[in-house]
Amino acid sequence: MSGATIVAGADPSTRFYIEITYKEAAQTDAKAVTYAVPVGALVGTPSASFLAFEIKRQYTFRIELSGSKDIEFTAVTVSDYDDVAPFPVSYTAVANGSGYIETDSITFEFSEPVSGLTAADFIINNGGTLTGNATKGVLTQIDATHWKLAIRLTAAGDATVTIDVPRISAEPKAIVIHIPFISMIPVPGGTTTLNSTSVTLSSFLIGKYEVTQKQWLEVMGGWPTAAPDQPSATYGLGDYFPAYYISWEDIVGTSAGGATIGYTEKGIDYYTNGFCYKLSLLVNGLTKHYRLPTEAEWEYAAKGGQATSGFTYSGSNTIGNVAWYGSTAGSMMHFIGTKQENELGIFDMSGNVREWIGDWHDAAYPSSTTNPTGATTGTLRVYRDGSWNTAVSGCNVSTRYGWAPNTINPGVGFRLVLPLQNYC
Repeated sequence: MSGATIVAGADPSTRFYIEITYKEAAQTDAKAVTYAVPVGALVGTPSASFLAFEIKRQYTFRIELSGSKDIEFTAVTVSDYDDVAPFPVSYTAVANGSGYIETDSITFEFSEPVSGLTAADFIINNGGTLTGNATKGVLTQIDATHWKLAIRLTAAGDATVTIDVPRISAEPKAIVIHIPFISMIPVPGGTTTLNSTSVTLSSFLIGKYEVTQKQWLEVMGGWPTAAPDQPSATYGLGDYFPAYYISWEDIVGTSAGGATIGYTEKGIDYYTNGFCYKLSLLVNGLTKHYRLPTEAEWEYAAKGGQATSGFTYSGSNTIGNVAWYGSTAGSMMHFIGTKQENELGIFDMSGNVREWIGDWHDAAYPSSTTNPTGATTGTLRVYRDGSWNTAVSGCNVSTRYGWAPNTINPGVGFRLVLPLQNYC
């Protein structure tokens, strides 16, 4: 990892994320990874940081600046251990000096079904340099082999926490720690063929995964509709399942309740009560404008951009390798990122849930030959992708759909886009 300068600006709570991806073909389990950050020209002070395990060998290291200053890192070095994450597991939780309290949810995946666990079965020993105090929170069973334990700091400061489950004989094989941000993949621009038309697109960033239920709740605080029209165990419930029962209007926002236009991107007004605006405000004070992809951007990314192999589905000609769909999903969606990624490293663009697009649905697609944004008016908004309840014929990268923008459905979610220059 090359050197990087991180700018806090006026906000002392600015967060910076460094992501390192492992690409070993044989690697199937999470690794334990240690990040070392030698400090170069120091013009600010970073707080302690923690390692977050993500799905599919994606590891993220977070730095929080402790003041309105900049910090320059000369390098990030990585050392790894066994292919299977060690147990007990040790990680560092973070709370800043102003009393910020953070709760991390850690999901334990056991090698065989485990039942009857209680919070008392998880033993926490605070080790290392301790300037805060960690306690156990709520323990939740996700399914037969997954249990989620909340860890919280009870004082401002940092705590290195070691967790053991001595009563359980089943070997834990993976640990997933909550990641509070949207992971993005760069898509280099270029020329492609969409619906028999040659189209040129500028570079952009697109979500590596579909937006999750955890991410939705962190930003919005609740679901836009009452039960039963909200996520449930019937179709998939939990932090790492895609968000669904979400309308296009919930993502973009409307003028309801006196909400105003926060910003306009690709001809779409994003309102202050929508997910995109609230996420943009939360992440970096509206210096980043998250939005829905255009239809052309989505299809270009799904096909693999300039790295395309011309597959029928996003990443493969074999649908089962890259998608949870009607014949394999078991009548429900699955965790994000559990199938093979496409040529760009993007997951689930042929299955799991369909995805809302920014554009109006129109037969004249694409609407232009350079960065098309669709029709200027319409009655239906585009959605793309197959889903857990879609037949294989509806999962290819070129299939188009349209729905009224206020529609909600258990088979439809979304992913987001950022302009390339907006990504830190």
